[in-house]
Amino acid sequence: MLRYFCTITGSNNFWHSCCLFIVIAFFSVSGLHAQTELSGSIGKMSFSAKDGPYVVVDDITVPEGKKAVIKEGCVFLFKPFTGLKVHGDLFVEGTQENRVIFTSINDGEYNTTAEQLPNPFDWNGILVSSKSEIVSLKYFSLRFSVYGIKSQISDILIENGLFRQNGQFHFTIKDKIQYVQDDIAFSCNNEIQKTTHNESQHIPEKKQNIFVKKGIPVIIAGTGVASGVVSLVFLSKWANLRKKYSVTADPVKASEINNDAEVQAYTAIGAGTFSIAAIATGAVLYWRLNRHEEKKVTIAPVILPGYTGAVVTVTMHR
Repeated sequence: MLRYFCTITGSNNFWHSCCLFIVIAFFSVSGLHAQTELSGSIGKMSFSAKDGPYVVVDDITVPEGKKAVIKEGCVFLFKPFTGLKVHGDLFVEGTQENRVIFTSINDGEYNTTAEQLPNPFDWNGILVSSKSEIVSLKYFSLRFSVYGIKSQISDILIENGLFRQNGQFHFTIKDKIQYVQDDIAFSCNNEIQKTTHNESQHIPEKKQNIFVKKGIPVIIAGTGVASGVVSLVFLSKWANLRKKYSVTADPVKASEINNDAEVQAYTAIGAGTFSIAAIATGAVLYWRLNRHEEKKVTIAPVILPGYTGAVVTVTMHR
């Protein structure tokens, strides 16, 4: 195509050079605006600025048990009705010189091809679910979303975050609105230590609760099962001794066998009684600790610019 274009424009070296320069310049400029489209799971991924900006065309998700790392200088441009959902671990590692940007596809400051002005409610925001464990966001800017960052866990680390023109609110923790002002650096260090990528340094409260609610009852019931096995072993020994007793003609020997059988019987009865009690205790404890688990359902109507809207949280007990 390049050779044909230069041929019809002019055959001398001057015109050939001009054509070549124009075409190369066009593709070079186009390369400067190259974008990477994102959707679906971003677990086990690490993002760097050199591959961006990243255009989010559908919801992106960090699945439970997975980790995503976003390096300094990364720019994420979200299309309408999209957002970032975190069920696993998220590390946003911006710096004072190169913040990580979460903004609307219409934000002309970071998308020079935007055809309209950005507005609040342009995209959903970042949702941190109750399944998340380690969430750390440092030196970032979040703009023009519906709800900014909505966290269902309290142990979230935010360091020098900038928020601008988010529709409902900038930041909530368990549906409680936090006081955050536009374009004023905000930090939050709730119930979490400075976190590195070494997850062993952080023991989530959720895991502790799981151990108390499910681990302890299972251990108690398991002890009961083991005791039941011991009871069966001694019961088997008692049965064998009774058989020997019935066929022993020597009175002295028979008396010794009978005494031994009684010891085995009492041991079997004791272990069996403990087994029944432990299994019952474990089952009742498990039921009592887990019957009041809550399920929260958030009902949020479609919200248009200029309409404050409402968020209703319904708590169901089971």
